[in-house]
Amino acid sequence: MDNTSQDFARKILGAIEHIAKLLTQDNKEPKSENSKSPEQEPIPQPPVGGKPYPIPTVTTTHTARDQDKEFREKWKFRVEIDGAIILLVYTAFTGLTLIEIKMSNQISRDSFEASQRAYIAVGIIEAHLDSAVPWIKIPIRNYGHIPSRYVLLEGDVVKEIFRSASPIAWRIKLGGDYSEFASGFPGSTRDEQGGFDLDLSGFLSPEDIRRIDNAQERIVIGATVTYKTGFRNDTDKFGFCAAYNPGSQEPLIKWDNCGVITPEFSKQMDEAKRKGLPLPRPPSYWPSARPPMPKQNEP
Repeated sequence: MDNTSQDFARKILGAIEHIAKLLTQDNKEPKSENSKSPEQEPIPQPPVGGKPYPIPTVTTTHTARDQDKEFREKWKFRVEIDGAIILLVYTAFTGLTLIEIKMSNQISRDSFEASQRAYIAVGIIEAHLDSAVPWIKIPIRNYGHIPSRYVLLEGDVVKEIFRSASPIAWRIKLGGDYSEFASGFPGSTRDEQGGFDLDLSGFLSPEDIRRIDNAQERIVIGATVTYKTGFRNDTDKFGFCAAYNPGSQEPLIKWDNCGVITPEFSKQMDEAKRKGLPLPRPPSYWPSARPPMPKQNEP
């Protein structure tokens, strides 16, 4: 190795030794009290025979959280109560509104049905006792706006001899299903009517007819008419009682109103028939005799 190389090596070694000395001096230098880190500070020991140092607790944060939780729970309960009250009031209001709407619709429907339904009545009864086969026609009129598809007439035809012990009744039941009566309300172009025909040939003898004409016997019809109004299966009924009056001065009206046969009278009539007792008398009424026929001038 030449001199130049040796000199360079010596400089290198000297620099290394100098750096090593500096590092050794830094490690041996004492640390000041201010340079101590809080992490390395020793925990003071409690004095001998004394009470231990109390452990510090943080209470402020926990108290605030508890107050917030209690406040939220309180408001949550109050909101639930208020919501339940509001729901109850809303439900009651809705229910009352629905009831009012239902009642209003019912009133409107009843008014419409009352103005459009069928109204059945008995027309002028016709008696044809002078025919070869005596018969009676009971006309039925519909004064409503829609047909009635069910008309049932139930009652009794009663004949009673003047001052006789008991009348004789004939039970009648006419009409029922498929007996439709069209409407013929006033002001309409239709004048439709139906009716029921009663064949009295098996009930009235020629002698009965003679006594009826002379006001020695009377014939009474008492019945109840049941009919459908035309809406759903709603029905209505009425009763009538008519007594034949051959002496009436009216050429067409030969039947007088003798009162309405009450349900009590019909019940008494049925009970008397069932037990075979004398039949009760119809409402008090007695016709007048037929006026004598004018004599025809002989040629």
